[in-house]
Amino acid sequence: MRFLRPAALSALAGFLGLAAAQTTTTAATATVTQGLSQLTLSSDFEITDVPVTRTYDWTVATATGSPDGYYRPMLVVNGR
Repeated sequence: MRFLRPAALSALAGFLGLAAAQTTTTAATATVTQGLSQLTLSSDFEITDVPVTRTYDWTVATATGSPDGYYRPMLVVNGR
């Protein structure tokens, strides 16, 4: 199963300005062009349904913090 859409990727890259970025200086004009081949997903991978067991060890706690400047109670994961 492949999810490769080069035309859509090219249009999105052009819309976001990733296809060609320009840098202007007073002495000279330089153009930086990123190749679309770097933005294209590889088509030689396979998606399988082999089960994988993953284990996550998280510590969830309450703490007082001020991410926006006002102190308030927060839930933190691993102390962050």
